[in-house]
Amino acid sequence: MEQSTNIVDQIINLTGVIDEAFIQMQKQIEVERFDDTILLLENAMKGIESLQKAVLPIAAQVPENEFNETTRNLMAEVGSFLEHYNQKETSEMEMQMNQAVIPAFNSWKTEVEKVMGGIS
Repeated sequence: MEQSTNIVDQIINLTGVIDEAFIQMQKQIEVERFDDTILLLENAMKGIESLQKAVLPIAAQVPENEFNETTRNLMAEVGSFLEHYNQKETSEMEMQMNQAVIPAFNSWKTEVEKVMGGIS
């Protein structure tokens, strides 16, 4: 039981670190440091991928969760953001980050917390 509580705490802590990375991305976009934003995004996505691998088996055991759906939505919004970056659409990047990526991440994070709360 203590081990599962420790795992839950580690997962929740990592979502907080990723949340901070998204805050930094917003700041980098505001000062037009787009390459730095992409580096932060790559690191955040590695963390999200690690969390996804850890949470997915647990989510399968927690009834009525939307973990897969929120993960797909987050990935789609990040993909749209990267498309704007590749097309050099800087004003669209800021809008996509603020209006789509961050809300999608927050929904995903909430779902992770819900799933992890189902085992503690």
